[in-house]
Amino acid sequence: MRSREAKFLTRGLTALAGSVLATGLGLVALTQAGLLTRLSYDLPFIWRGKAALGPSDVVLVYLDDDSAKKLNQSPRVPWNRNFHAQLLERLTQDGARLVFFDLGFDAPAADAGEDDALAAAIGHNGHVILGGLLEIL
Repeated sequence: MRSREAKFLTRGLTALAGSVLATGLGLVALTQAGLLTRLSYDLPFIWRGKAALGPSDVVLVYLDDDSAKKLNQSPRVPWNRNFHAQLLERLTQDGARLVFFDLGFDAPAADAGEDDALAAAIGHNGHVILGGLLEIL
């Protein structure tokens, strides 16, 4: 009888320990979400090895809420394209070999000068890929 109680107690403690461990890992994942997000971008490049591009060769520029606040841009409307042109000029000066905009510039800017500045920066760099929008009817 004692052996049966010991097995029951051992199984219960094992289940409790597993639950505590899973809860702890979940809390760590929640509190470190930014770190895990950045790591998810870096891991494919790390796993490829030295022959391919590494994390130091790739730069991601986020257009997040903090950036919008610092640049006085509304998160609800498209950003002033002069910011994109300035960023592209800076990347060109720093030797960027390729720039990919994951944005849809699907309508003209309110100020045509913004479009002209962005077009000039794209032409100056020469290695820019613009994201497109697909509408299925």
